[in-house]
Amino acid sequence: MEWLLDLTFRNWLLAILPLFILLVSIVTGRLTAPRAAIISYCISVGVAAFFFGAEYPLVVVASLKGISLSFFVLAIIWSSVLLYNIVNDVGGMVAIGEHLLRATQDQGVHALLLGWCFAGFIQGVTGFGVPVAVVVPLLVMGGIPAVPATTAALIGHSWAVTFGSLGSSYYSIQLVSGIEGSAIGPTMALMFILPILMTGFAVAHIAGGMPFVRRLAGLIVSAGMIMAIVSWAMTIIGAPHLASTVAGLMGCAIVWGWLKFSKGLDLQARKNFERGAISNPDPKTPSISFHRAFLPYYTVVGLTTIAQLPGLKQFLGRFAWGIDYPATITSYGLRMPAVNDYAAFEIFTHPAPLIIISSMITVLLFRTSGSNSFSLVGGALRKTYRQSISSTVAVAAMVAMALVMQHSGMTEMIAKGLAVGSGVFFPIASPFIGLLGALMTGSNTNSNVMFGALQVEAARALKLSPVIIASSQSVGGSLGSAVTPAKVLLGTTLVGIPGREGDILRQGLKYCLPIVLIVGIETFVASRLF
Repeated sequence: MEWLLDLTFRNWLLAILPLFILLVSIVTGRLTAPRAAIISYCISVGVAAFFFGAEYPLVVVASLKGISLSFFVLAIIWSSVLLYNIVNDVGGMVAIGEHLLRATQDQGVHALLLGWCFAGFIQGVTGFGVPVAVVVPLLVMGGIPAVPATTAALIGHSWAVTFGSLGSSYYSIQLVSGIEGSAIGPTMALMFILPILMTGFAVAHIAGGMPFVRRLAGLIVSAGMIMAIVSWAMTIIGAPHLASTVAGLMGCAIVWGWLKFSKGLDLQARKNFERGAISNPDPKTPSISFHRAFLPYYTVVGLTTIAQLPGLKQFLGRFAWGIDYPATITSYGLRMPAVNDYAAFEIFTHPAPLIIISSMITVLLFRTSGSNSFSLVGGALRKTYRQSISSTVAVAAMVAMALVMQHSGMTEMIAKGLAVGSGVFFPIASPFIGLLGALMTGSNTNSNVMFGALQVEAARALKLSPVIIASSQSVGGSLGSAVTPAKVLLGTTLVGIPGREGDILRQGLKYCLPIVLIVGIETFVASRLF
């Protein structure tokens, strides 16, 4: 049945209302994230029911789907916070911070190495918020305040999202667009050249303003260009799922090499260390080597890499659990098909179980007696509950809202309005549609699934290149994932600054939106030339 609801300005405003309320409430700080999410969810249900033909069964199914999907994200938040608390309680975080600061002696290079290159590498092999979980505490330990550290990690890893998680977002846009990988992969990699460079400059600016940008410009350009070339080369040789992983590793090698051979020192970072910005370890705690303290995170990356090996991943993927949901349809004829094993939780390949295994290894490594182990885990669990309860409510409500909007047609109405309203400037709007999808769902992969086909249809109607527009969709979603509420909440939860989500969103959007605009201009020019 054809969807009968017309695209009108009134319908478009109604469709975007819940998302507008959510963002304004959080960014202005008038409401906490959980309250803003619950209110926005209730508004989405009201608009869907009264104006988009969503009846009670549809609202229930969509909301339950949202809870199922949110569990996928929340499991990462819970396990990541637990791992952080365990490592912190045994003195590992202090040790990591001191070792890194003594090794780098340069806060700007420290920020680039961890917040840009290493975060991109972790995104390449894991994704799902793990880069934020790993990098933010390390940046804080290196002397960067909590809000800038969280923002730097969010912006810094966003270049790696499309080809990250071993290509999950890349394969999703390829499937929904029907475009061959040999065409869309290299095109997308070329469109990432400017975002890679811009995210590097953004991280330097977040860490230390224009002085850091000027001093580290050469390093950023050289490392960024090599990362971009490596990413493009991986798509050319048919390994796009490794593009972010290998590029991130190359970036780490270049920055580390510069670190080893450069004699430049960041005097402010040294002053921070000398005046105690990095706490000295408890004198009762034995000195911990960097590699021993970092072992839990080595384990996370190692286990995830092993679990992603093609044959093993296929075998382990059989051990999954999901819920079957029936089809839904609005009174205007918008139908969502039935789905089996929705948001299936893969027991041995999902990041959360692997992070928990790393937590247990940490306990065994640092506490040998049974009583100490139980005490350590019990204390970490209590802290994790207190730190995560607010994020849990907020994420569940946000994802439920996104699913209600999708099933009722509100999301499609927003995207169609942007496409029609932009007209000849649709290429500029294209990456912003990708950003919108990531912002609503918390995932570039979901954004590609929701809007990828729509973007390709609009491109063909406007006689534009479907390859360029589909690439722009995914690049925009990749960059937009930096400001998704779920990842912002993960960062604030990890470093103990609940209620600062608005500050991080404001700072993140200040960098994210101009970069996405540059991608839009890039898309506009490319669509005219090709």
